Parts: sequence; C-alpha cells; structure tokens
Amino acid sequence: MKAHHFCQGLFVLFFGLYLAACTPSATRVNSPNTVSVVQPVVVPGFDEPLIYLNAATADLIPLVKPETRPGATDLERLSQYQRLNRNTPWAASIQLNLGLAYYRNGYFSQTFAAFEKAWTLSKDHKESEAKALADRAFSELIRMHARLGHADRVESLLASVKGRAFTGPATAAVAGAEEGLWMMRNHPGVTYLCGPKALYAVLKWQQPDAEGLQVLDAYRSGVNGVNLLELGQLAEQAHMPYRTVYRNAGQSIPVPSVIHWNVNHYAAIVEKQGDLYHIQDPTFGQDLWFSADAINAQASGYFLVPDSGIELGADWQPVTIAQAESVYGQGYTASSDPNRTTTCDVKKSKQPCNSIDQPDGKVGMAYYDVHTMLVSLNITDTPIRYTPALGAPIRFTFTYNQREANQPANFTFGNLGPKWTHNWLTYIQDVPTNPSAVVNRIAAGGGAVDYANYNAATGEFQKGVSDNARLYRISADPIAYERRLSNGAKEIYSFSDGAVSGVRRVFLTQKIDPQGHAVQLTYDAQLRLTGITDALGQTTVLSYEHFANTKLITRVTDPFGREAIIDYDNNGRLASITDPVGIVSAFGYDSGDFINVMTTPYGDTRFAYSGNGTSRTLIVTDPYGEQERIEYGQSLGIPRYVSDQPRGDIKTLNNYHHYRNTAYWDKQTYKDYGRNLSKAEVSPLAAHAGQQNQRPVGNL
Repeated sequence: MKAHHFCQGLFVLFFGLYLAACTPSATRVNSPNTVSVVQPVVVPGFDEPLIYLNAATADLIPLVKPETRPGATDLERLSQYQRLNRNTPWAASIQLNLGLAYYRNGYFSQTFAAFEKAWTLSKDHKESEAKALADRAFSELIRMHARLGHADRVESLLASVKGRAFTGPATAAVAGAEEGLWMMRNHPGVTYLCGPKALYAVLKWQQPDAEGLQVLDAYRSGVNGVNLLELGQLAEQAHMPYRTVYRNAGQSIPVPSVIHWNVNHYAAIVEKQGDLYHIQDPTFGQDLWFSADAINAQASGYFLVPDSGIELGADWQPVTIAQAESVYGQGYTASSDPNRTTTCDVKKSKQPCNSIDQPDGKVGMAYYDVHTMLVSLNITDTPIRYTPALGAPIRFTFTYNQREANQPANFTFGNLGPKWTHNWLTYIQDVPTNPSAVVNRIAAGGGAVDYANYNAATGEFQKGVSDNARLYRISADPIAYERRLSNGAKEIYSFSDGAVSGVRRVFLTQKIDPQGHAVQLTYDAQLRLTGITDALGQTTVLSYEHFANTKLITRVTDPFGREAIIDYDNNGRLASITDPVGIVSAFGYDSGDFINVMTTPYGDTRFAYSGNGTSRTLIVTDPYGEQERIEYGQSLGIPRYVSDQPRGDIKTLNNYHHYRNTAYWDKQTYKDYGRNLSKAEVSPLAAHAGQQNQRPVGNL
C-alpha cells in the first residue's frame, strides 16, 4: 500500500485546487481573433496554470469539486478529483502538473504516463496557451527519458515532432535532450555515469579521499552503463569498503548509500532529516529530498552500502554475483547548465557583471549580445531611467534570452511574454513543506541560481557557484528571504504567491543600497508588479492593458510622466518597445519564439541560429551586411592535448581542453578568414565556466 502513497503535501496541493481556483465557472474575455477565451486558472502551488482546451468552440465545463467525507485519505481525495475531471478540457493541465509533482516528490516511474497523457491531449491544439502547454508536456516527457538514458525513446520522440516549432522553456529542454542523445550514441563512456557519480557523492560525504575521488572521476562506463558488480569493484578501487544488499520495502533505509531506482538509475542517499531523505543526483541538477514512501515505491531494492560508519540492517539480504551483474544504471552527468543566462554569465561583449544596473550601462535602444557557453542570443533595452537625488538609480531594462529555461510555459504573474523578462522580475522558488530543500532564485534579467545546504541555526544557504551574494531565510511565517551582496547592498523577497505546498514563488519587495536607502516594489492580487518606488517616494508605474492577457505589461511610466510602450503580436510575443522620445525597437520571430530580426533606427539586424546534438551556431548580420559568428561544439577541431596537473593537496581536474569550447569570429575576422578556427577567439572561460557548472540535460 505504501508503494502507492504520495507525500501528504502533494495530496493537499491537488485537493486544494478547486478551493484555490474558485471556479464554479470561468471567465471569458472577448478578443479580435477568437470568439471567446477562457482565462487560465491560477492555483497556488502548481507549476503551471490550468488551461481550458477548445475554449473558443466548446461549451464551458467547470472544474468539478470532489465530494469528501470525514477521514478520507489524501490519496482517495486526489484519485476522486482526477476521476471526476479526467475527460474534461482541463485534463491536460492537470496531468502536466501531476507529472511535475510526481517528479518533484521522487515518483520517477509515474511521471511518464502523466506527461504522455498531457501531451496526447494537447498536442494538436493551436491556440497559443494550449500550444505552450503541449510544448512543455512534450519537453518534460522527452527530458525524463533523456535523463534516464532511454536513447531509443528519445530518438523516436524527436522524430515524431520533426518540424514543430517549440516555444518557452520547452526549447531549451528539447535541445538538451537532442544533445544528450548525441552523447548517448557517440560517447557512452562519459554518458552513463550515474553509478560512479553516486559513489563519488557518498565517498565525499563520508570522508573526502582525494585519490579515491580521482579514481571515480577517471572511470568510464560501458555502452549499457554500470552494473552493481562493477560499481562494487569501483568502490574497492576508491578505497571504500562496502557491501551490496537487497532491501524490501518497509525495511530500514541505509544512510549513506547508493540507491538503485526501479527505472535503472543510481543516486546517493547522504543523510536523513526528520522524515525526509537527502538525495544527491547530478542527473537532476540539484539536491532532492524524498519521503520513505517514495523510496519504498521507487527503489528496485538494491543498495551499495559503506561497510563502516553505519549500522547494517539485520533484515537486509546479501546480493549474489549473478544478481549484481543484472542490475544496471545508465546516465549522462555533464552538459551545459541551462541556468547560465544571468547578467553575470559570460557574454561575447565581456560586459561586466550586472553592468546594466549601473549608471553607465548601455541605453538608447535595443542592442544584442550572446551568452557564449550556451550560444544564446541576448537582447536588452533600457527605455526608462532616471537618478533620484537619494538612493540608487532607477532603470527599467527589458531582456530577451533565446535559451531561457526557467520560465513557466504559461505565466501566472506579470510578464513580458515568452523569453522576455526585466530587471525587477526576480523571485525565490521554494518548497514550503520542506525547509531543507534547494531553493532557486529566478534572477532579474534571466537565468537562475540554486542554493542548497540550508542551515536552520543561521538561516543561511550555501552560496551559489556563480553568486558571491549570500541568501538567508529571515522568516518562515510570513515567509521572507534576504540576499546580501558583497558591497553591503541587500534584496528582500517577501511577497508570496500564497502556496502552502507544491512550489511557492516569493517575489522581490525591496532593494536596499549599501547606505540603507530602499527601493520598494508593490504588487496586486494577480501577482503583477504595479509600482517601483525610489528612496524619495517617487513611483514608476506598470500598466496591464492587453485586450486578452491581463498579465502582460503594456506600459511603464516613470514619476515624471515619461513612458515606454510595449506592443505584442497575436501570439503574445513582445513585438516592439517604444521609448519616451519615440524611438522604436521592433522584433520579428520565426515560427517559434526565436528573434530572427531586430529593427532599430539603424535598420534590420538579422540572426540565424542552427544547432544539433553536437554544436550550436549563431550568425549575426548587421544592417550593412557585415557578419559575425559564434559557435559552440563538443569538438571544434582543436587538437587534443594534456595539461600538467598542479601538485598539492587540493584535488584538481585539468584535462579535456579540446572539448566543449566556444569560438567567436568578429566582423572583420569573419570577413577576412571565414570559419577559420585558428583566427577565432576561442573562449576557455566559457568552456571552464561551463565545465565547473555542468548539469545534465540528458540521461542517467
């Protein structure tokens, strides 16, 4: 029975859907292009809002509230809710959110059916919100298969959507799965390493052994991954006494240990806090916390347990050699981190970190740049700016990131459309039912930073890899976070979306400069930023006047009446920004949400992007016809060489410099030499920043 239980917070989340949504009926909004549009239903705690399919043609069918009885279990309530709404036009959204919740709570094997159902129900819909829902459902489905090494299934899924133009976060996820597939087919030795990486985490957690860790780093898997017998032999080479055991569901869970999941995947269990187990798994990009019920339901039963330092369970069974040879784990543990589109990540222009927030940042009209590691087109425009007599300068900067991976498919808060953001849109995303869980800061200007290892005594999280600031949880009720920057400035996050389980967003409410002068941010009940008030009490106002989508920002007006006007196309994509003096920056898109032309008073700048499993390339053509090129490749043709390893007690890795580099040809170089690698600026900084912050988008 336990194998079918969900953690309590998840059940409460879904059962609360009707009450939170308050939808005995839904709102219709007239628009020029459709007969009617049913507004998305926002449910606190859900990753995505609920989208009503066939809204323009079908009779409106409301969400059905399940009947409950005293003492009914959460599982019974959730099952009844799903049963009542299974065949309604809301079902695709429910299945997508259910799949995301299964994943977040460790029920990996159950994600596939939910994502598959969401995709099947929504894939043929053309309305922008329904298509965005379908795109995300497919992207989560293929990403889950890629994470777990299902190369054949990834290949067939990619073939089934050939020619489809994906939008929103799906573009990065599908591209990542394609890159993962190439690695599975061409470099399985560095692809299926979930077992050695899990062993690495356990060894490092117990007692760091530099020599043992180097042994694990150097290991390469076979074409089918690593079996449990091989993993045990590797543990011996890494100087870690061990035993392999079989544990039945309900028996004691070994901590620390390497767990084998029933989806043929390894992970590390490193500690237990309260009723939750701390899982370290590079396949999924961040630390996870799962219940015993989830482990009972999803573990295959096989564990590799250190032979010292923990009490061995008397009820565990020894594993025979034949059994150990039949237990495999597959996985891809290194690829470009999709979060790396922040203002501090390396760009072609080598623009200093956060310079757009400084008085001398570029202004006037839209201009382009490129994040080098991801080869991601980056466009910014700062039409509103002023410096008050007291406190920090106030700027409103619009930013487009081609490979933005951290937006929802459909927004539940104020926004600028897919792939666009601004320098005041930032929030902490946490799990309210688990204070120890990793939190994510969705960064102003794009990208994200993860914070792990919460210290309940101090309220501090471990610093992010690329972030010198420190994050603190300064209050649990009401929830509030404080980000402390190295120059003495602070950011306060305290406006919550109201979620009590599932996923919660806590938005920025104050920015305080080193002298203590504060900028205040205000929001309305629809989670829309409405005002930015400087240290003198002067307010910049945001307006939302779109005929159909009340979450889209349409106007930004500073305290002196100067305004920027934002227009959108029929698909909700940002089409133009008009600044206070009438300068217009306009943007054209391909069939998805990639900007292929930017029009300013200087003329048209065109962008051509191509990518496959092994490379990605962006060519920029300016209004005068001159071109520049930036290209990332698994192997660009750089000769293989081996660097000397620094000696000392600190473990280092200084190999594989010929892999995963970015090359840049400026306009003059590209004109004179074309794609001559010897003339390009090869970016080791991008490569090493990427290597240091590798996170899997493929399989394990």
